[in-house]
Amino acid sequence: MLDYDAPKGSLNKRLAKGIERSKSFCDYLFGEDEDSAEVDLRGFVHGNEVDLGEIRELVEETFAPLPPGKLRFVAGPFDPAMVLHLSKLGFDLFDSSYAVKMAEEAKAIRLADDFPYSSRFELLDFNVDKYADDYDKLFQSCECYTCKNYTRMYLRHLTNTKELLGPILLVIHNMMEYHRMFSLIRTAIDDGDAV
Repeated sequence: MLDYDAPKGSLNKRLAKGIERSKSFCDYLFGEDEDSAEVDLRGFVHGNEVDLGEIRELVEETFAPLPPGKLRFVAGPFDPAMVLHLSKLGFDLFDSSYAVKMAEEAKAIRLADDFPYSSRFELLDFNVDKYADDYDKLFQSCECYTCKNYTRMYLRHLTNTKELLGPILLVIHNMMEYHRMFSLIRTAIDDGDAV
């Protein structure tokens, strides 16, 4: 372990110094870790509420020096409401980690019928028992593989038994719903609608 990259052919003295510095740095960190374990942290957690005004201010300040016409990418598991808000602020590219994250938590995403004119969406949580006797398809109006072939009851069963197929089927649906979300946003922008 070295504290920096050593070029090929470095002398042993240089390598030894790097190892020595790395070791003392690790010792320091482990000492700090032991000290911090003594601190009572109850009550110090800050919520994850997001102030959209603060985000707008931060984005405007960040985008100001950037050249126009360049793609703007934001990474992170953002729900459809936040994706819509960030797209209004000028972001062009998003990752799909939210869709996968929700599937891993046994949740299916469904956008409101008036999306993107409202940012509403719902999550069906297959960890709860209310779907144990629900013979309906996941979503009647969705054309994805999961919605066409599987019931809510079966998805609840897969979740309850921790079958690997459960998250896979939910990823298929959630990714299709995310694709639909971006399609709706693009259509609204192309039509010149203020979303």
